[in-house]
Amino acid sequence: MEFETHAPSCFDLSSQSPINSFLDTNFANGRECQWPVSTGDVIPADTPTKHHAKAAMTVQKVYRSYRTRRMLADSALVAEELWWQAIDYARLNHSTISFFNVPQPETAVSRWNRITLNASKVGKGLSRDGKAQKLAFQHWIEAIDPRHRYGHNLHMYYKEWCKTDAGQPFFFW
Repeated sequence: MEFETHAPSCFDLSSQSPINSFLDTNFANGRECQWPVSTGDVIPADTPTKHHAKAAMTVQKVYRSYRTRRMLADSALVAEELWWQAIDYARLNHSTISFFNVPQPETAVSRWNRITLNASKVGKGLSRDGKAQKLAFQHWIEAIDPRHRYGHNLHMYYKEWCKTDAGQPFFFW
């Protein structure tokens, strides 16, 4: 005995259901058909069951087209989300320490632009109410000046700078 196996993929539009192939072979020959799930009753081919079978095939076609459209729409949404994640990753990578091998000095405006971008990505999804956590000042210093890889050590110097009247900005001191 030989069996034909077929495992349809999600996008296999040419596959037919077992009921379609059963109806095609039996109704085309004009023979009586016996449903595989029936209790053994023989149904003549010219009864209203033929109309029910056509209606069932129509429902199957509509469902297959709906399923295909839904899967294609889902894959398009996933692809769009992946593109946005790639763009966010590139922007963050461009604005963090790993990118800063540029020999030219950075301006204060570019520092603040970079820190607002980083802070917006770090705080993405946090609540805007009073429960939101605030970033400690020493971490802001580290974020503003990425050339200081160990910026958390700068808070000691910042406190000393605050005590003295240097007359210079902190990063020049």
